[in-house]
Amino acid sequence: MEQTARFEGLFAATLTPFDENGHASTRLTKEYGERLVREGVTGVFCCGTSGESMSLTLPERKAALEAWLTTPLRVIVHIGTASLEQTKELAAHAEKAGAHGIALMPPFFFKPRNVEELVSYCESVAEAAPHTPLFYYHFPGMVGVNIPLYDFFAAASSRIPTLQGAKFTDSQLGDFFRALCFADRKYDVMQGYEFSYLPCLVLGAKGYVGVSFSLCAPVYHRLDKAFHEGDFATAQRLQLAVSDFLTTVLNYSMIPAVKALAKEWTGLDFGGVRKPLVSLTDAERTKLLNEPSVKTMHALVLEHQPKQ
Repeated sequence: MEQTARFEGLFAATLTPFDENGHASTRLTKEYGERLVREGVTGVFCCGTSGESMSLTLPERKAALEAWLTTPLRVIVHIGTASLEQTKELAAHAEKAGAHGIALMPPFFFKPRNVEELVSYCESVAEAAPHTPLFYYHFPGMVGVNIPLYDFFAAASSRIPTLQGAKFTDSQLGDFFRALCFADRKYDVMQGYEFSYLPCLVLGAKGYVGVSFSLCAPVYHRLDKAFHEGDFATAQRLQLAVSDFLTTVLNYSMIPAVKALAKEWTGLDFGGVRKPLVSLTDAERTKLLNEPSVKTMHALVLEHQPKQ
């Protein structure tokens, strides 16, 4: 595989729209993508956790990727499933479609028990897309595979030539930093845990993946600017606002809450969610919109919105 450009900046973990019959839809991709571009988002991480990927069919996931590839954004697509053969099918499709990167969450039912089993599994998938950068999707809290990312890099670096890096969705900053520094920062370790945005800036992170970038990208850009200008008080204030906002949203259930806020803040109606997730009731939506941390975040988004 030829050397590819580093994956840096904000990558929005995209939401999946559903129509009134509960079918996944690509009807919002163009408008959604245009909004992300206006707000300075570099790329998208589609069909991930926020996109309800494990609840989608393979044709729905393929259609989502193809739609995102019509936008000017860089596209990383999550291809993980519980089936090796289905995962390889999605990997091959992603390469043929022209995805800029693929992300691989390990199996979550029959799990790799150690780093050798994990690397062997990832090797098999990488062979199905031999010319596409591969990101390991490290999300131990969701998947239950709690192998340090540094150990994965150490074992995989000589065996997976397409390995580009990882999406790191965890709060273990020690492992994040060691993985980031592995082999003189060989890999792109994209932080996927917005609570750690500012701490990871301090550690040298360059790339981020987050569902809240669909709503709050201007706030993260302002936080980033404050940090690099040495205005740590502003950077800390904005990180606290982000953390308070995310804590509230998590209390309501992340994906249904973000979809509800997207409709109110951006006019993008993503519809409902796929079971077993449950959409917010009207009363819950009204309560969410009036939460102090949510109102504060919306005010910050409006304050830092780029000039049209």
